[in-house]
Amino acid sequence: MHEEERAAKSSRRLKVGVLAYPSQKWMGGVSYVQNLLRGLAFANEDFELKLFHISRDHPLLSDPALAELKFDILPHVDQRLGWMKYRTALGQLAQFRRAHLDVVHNYVLPLPRWLQMPTVSWLPDFQYLERPDYFSDQEIRKRNSQAKSAARFSKRVILSSEAARQDFLQIFPQFSQKTRVIRFPSLITEKDMESRVDPLAKFGIDLPFFLVANQFWKHKNHLIVLEAVAFLKELTDRRFQIVFTGPVHDYRNPMFFNEFLLRLNDLSVRNYCNILGQVERSELLQLMCRSLCVIQPSLFEGWNTVVEECRTLNVPVILSNIAVHQEQAEAEALTAAFFDPSSPDDLAQLMLKVLEGGLFPAEQDRGKLNMSSVRQRASRYAEQLVSLWKEAATAA
Repeated sequence: MHEEERAAKSSRRLKVGVLAYPSQKWMGGVSYVQNLLRGLAFANEDFELKLFHISRDHPLLSDPALAELKFDILPHVDQRLGWMKYRTALGQLAQFRRAHLDVVHNYVLPLPRWLQMPTVSWLPDFQYLERPDYFSDQEIRKRNSQAKSAARFSKRVILSSEAARQDFLQIFPQFSQKTRVIRFPSLITEKDMESRVDPLAKFGIDLPFFLVANQFWKHKNHLIVLEAVAFLKELTDRRFQIVFTGPVHDYRNPMFFNEFLLRLNDLSVRNYCNILGQVERSELLQLMCRSLCVIQPSLFEGWNTVVEECRTLNVPVILSNIAVHQEQAEAEALTAAFFDPSSPDDLAQLMLKVLEGGLFPAEQDRGKLNMSSVRQRASRYAEQLVSLWKEAATAA
């Protein structure tokens, strides 16, 4: 791009395209898009936003928190098309040319080079390299190829944590100058908290409970929680429950949920566990607020949404001591304790302290939503995004 063109772009209103239709199989992706759009609603700078790969009646766009966000939608796309097919459909890609966008923000894959359109690609994590046993060889090759394309052809690459950035640099050190760490917050609203029914009554929860709010994917490490419960029930007579929420199907390991149920029975902890599956978001947030604490036992994360929700709601959380969880705890105020994710006894000891009231201090504001803090986080997040888009739009 010539200097004259860069100067012209930087002086006029920025036109941004955002991929706004994540796979419904991946709840983290859905949350990422929702938080991104909510953050942009608090942007102080003026820009023109166009969403693509989403229909106007999609639930994400009926979010009351987006009432102040102005956007257009590129012509409707058949939602049965995956993003891979979508990006290679020439007629649909022509929409981008006609929209005269300055930059496109999407997941993993940049747009084809012939469009000559600057792309900012978000790479969530590199789990396929850290935990290759959870992926087929074909899936590993595909993901690595996509990450390589993003690194090579995107103007900028967003990582959600410094831990993810370090993983990126191990693979693609030659593209280090393209990387930027932008940590997404969880932008919860008061409307999100409004549940039509009492979730404790609805789900028959009548004991003090710990909450594990993860999809039943193998790397989320649910089995260590069951093993910890088996230890804990021998250490105390106190009554408690573990409440599990989240979709139960792991497309990479379809038999994992069956493995979970078998382990549940083998350890004789069935009476201690309440498996709810996927629940309404308002119900999930209420469960968080009314739990003893949240347990996040994951073996790998890029930047964990549940941890951010705990931060926003001032709910204590027991975390596996992986690098990204430690980074999240240090980033901003968070009431947390850490355990070795390979040690059920370590987790059981922390859970016992919680039951005895000795691990986390009683806080008057626990479970209360501080909207002033949410707005500050949203505004800061939007400022980082818009600044990066401007940088990418004028990059050589």
